[in-house]
Amino acid sequence: MSHLVPALLLVLFTPPPHSQPAPLPDAPSAQLQPQAPAPPSTPPALPDPHWLRVEQLPPGKAIAVLERGREYPTSCNIDSVGDTALTCTQATPYSPPRRLVFPMGNIAAVFIEEVTFGPSLTAILIGGGIGAGLGVGVCNEAPARVIVTCSLLGAGIGAAVALTPSPVPRPPHTRRRLIYRAP
Repeated sequence: MSHLVPALLLVLFTPPPHSQPAPLPDAPSAQLQPQAPAPPSTPPALPDPHWLRVEQLPPGKAIAVLERGREYPTSCNIDSVGDTALTCTQATPYSPPRRLVFPMGNIAAVFIEEVTFGPSLTAILIGGGIGAGLGVGVCNEAPARVIVTCSLLGAGIGAAVALTPSPVPRPPHTRRRLIYRAP
């Protein structure tokens, strides 16, 4: 008989299937109280105009991403840019490329990378300086006008040597241009 008591209680307190619960009577304490007006919601944040410049970059564009707390940027090619994150692919030697996701809050700066081949301005200036020094050394016994002429001629020859094609290929020069800095 003791095993029938739980079954009887289950039958008595279980509603029949597909039945609607009965509405509860309104109690005086359950009536709706007038609510205070809700505080005005904050206006939606306007997108950062500098971040819009990043969003407009085409997929495959070479960029460098500097993360907060890091000293050097990470070079990669853009896959996609959204309001909250930047996704890019980093080429790795001897293995498949890595897909990197940078949350917008972790990004300190974004740079466009432009790879150039050939002599840099630094090489031209160094060649010109060496040529000017040699020109002054050759004409050191002459009057000042001749020394200036020799130094200018030597600078021109030195710069021209820096511009001539070399049998040894010059390494590419990567130039980074800032397009986004986090506020």
